[in-house]
Amino acid sequence: MKVKLSRIASRNDGVFGTIAVDGMPIAVSLERPWLDNKTSISCIPAGIYTAKRVNSPKFGNVFEVTNVPNRKHILIHSGNIAEDTQGCIIIGESFNVWSTGQCSVASSRIAFAELMQLAEAVDSFEIEIAEYFSK
Repeated sequence: MKVKLSRIASRNDGVFGTIAVDGMPIAVSLERPWLDNKTSISCIPAGIYTAKRVNSPKFGNVFEVTNVPNRKHILIHSGNIAEDTQGCIIIGESFNVWSTGQCSVASSRIAFAELMQLAEAVDSFEIEIAEYFSK
């Protein structure tokens, strides 16, 4: 199983992207804005990583993105806004704009369940994170 996260937009309220599994788009993503890879407040650098199945005390059965330079505990999990993550990757079914103008992802638990179903038979997979916008 190969996963590609394509970052397509960066705003003050997050970095937004799409997620494809084996070339098939399945979800959208939200991460914290780029802040020089600082722990808990920044998205991670673009690159190719290994995601390994772990049991998170907070989120349960999830995948952790490993081998991130100077970072640990980068999970793929559910949530809606950048503040729902400490540098992890949130997935959802669609993008949403709140009445305040803040962008988010919607139907996150559904999207996360779909990813976990696709990854049911694997304990790890390659995840490529690519950027298609200017910083």
